[in-house]
Amino acid sequence: MVPGRFEEKEFSRIFNQKSATLNLSNSQEAELILSALQQADLIKE
Repeated sequence: MVPGRFEEKEFSRIFNQKSATLNLSNSQEAELILSALQQADLIKE
């Protein structure tokens, strides 16, 4: 296994979750990522 790379089963487990938590310390960056995720239809408003 190459360091920093996911195996297929790990990748599948992470991206098949119905929910996830993201902790950001910078509110300005948090707003930018929230907007990008909403525009990509990855999260609901």
